[in-house]
Amino acid sequence: MNPPPLSIWQRPFLPGISLFGFVRWLFSWRTMRRLLFCLACLATLAAIFYAEENWRGRRDWENYKREWEAKGEKFDWQVFVPPPVPDDQNFAMAPFFEGVRLEWSRAKGPLAPYDTNRIAHLYLSAYRVPYDRSNDYASLCN
Repeated sequence: MNPPPLSIWQRPFLPGISLFGFVRWLFSWRTMRRLLFCLACLATLAAIFYAEENWRGRRDWENYKREWEAKGEKFDWQVFVPPPVPDDQNFAMAPFFEGVRLEWSRAKGPLAPYDTNRIAHLYLSAYRVPYDRSNDYASLCN
């Protein structure tokens, strides 16, 4: 007498293949050759795709650039950089900011994070107030 048939949840997943047989098949030289061949084909297709996209992009950019340069547009970024401003016309070189320039030229490295009262360190020539360092955060931490 035959045993009663198993339900779908009780049947083995791959009835004719054991786990050892599957692992042996998976890591066999024939399977590895096939896998390496597929990976090489996939890498080749990806390289061809990127090469073609780079070629199309470069060609389209050159056509666009040639078209707009014929209309008078300029694509050289150095054309848009203004010449340096002379010191007599430069607002930042005014005597009012002399203290700022001196303070920044003396600074060696970044400013300390506790140094939040920037106006006192700038010593603007129009705003000279002695700075009381007794209430400074750094002196309170020491």
